[in-house]
Amino acid sequence: MSFTHALRLARFNWPLYAVCVVAAVGGTGTAAIPALPPLFRILAALGALVAAWYAIASFAAFHWMFDRSPFLSAAWLLKCVGHAPQRCVQVSVCAEQTVLPIQSVFPDSKSETFDLFDESITTEPAIARARQHGLITAAKAAPDAIPVDNDSIDLVVVTLAAHEVRHPQRREALFREVARIVAPDGRVVVVEHPRNLSAVLAFGPGLFHFYPHREWVRLARAAKLSIAAEFDITPFVHVFVLKNG
Repeated sequence: MSFTHALRLARFNWPLYAVCVVAAVGGTGTAAIPALPPLFRILAALGALVAAWYAIASFAAFHWMFDRSPFLSAAWLLKCVGHAPQRCVQVSVCAEQTVLPIQSVFPDSKSETFDLFDESITTEPAIARARQHGLITAAKAAPDAIPVDNDSIDLVVVTLAAHEVRHPQRREALFREVARIVAPDGRVVVVEHPRNLSAVLAFGPGLFHFYPHREWVRLARAAKLSIAAEFDITPFVHVFVLKNG
């Protein structure tokens, strides 16, 4: 059983795990001091338990998402399209766990990957650390400027990148861009972490880094895209298949 991706993601998020370890150890030690008031000791024990829970649960979620599920194989893209696409574009922040091997799924297609990362737009420190260890080479793009002709792409895949665009207007611009470049009968596949009960249990307050389902519906509608299908790949990864109209 491989834990390769989970271990890497834990390393990229090491400050959060360090806080959890300190809180768990400190809370456990405090709860064991007999001279302290019982209520204080109970609260310290609960704090230690919560910290330990989120450290273990988030690691398990990473393992499920990236080591045990079919997500990184990208084979599930086959059910997102009606026919093999001739031209594919992937929009990503180009860390290892955010880039799918589209060319291996559609070997006869022409596939391009664009890097959306910009420190002023994608402000998550873990992404910057991940890029230092596993950067995928790709052409640069901006949410409002993907260097591709209008109506020219059969399949556009936005892979765990849209939620890293923290400004609402820039997210709207990104969706307008993918709507501009996709062919009239093409598909846009948006892969995102949902804000749901599973995210609460695994990531605690970290779930607010993700957006609720209604935000993705709003963005699609604003770009004049409709939802053709949607499905989960584990409880922590949700896929929207969008089309024109």
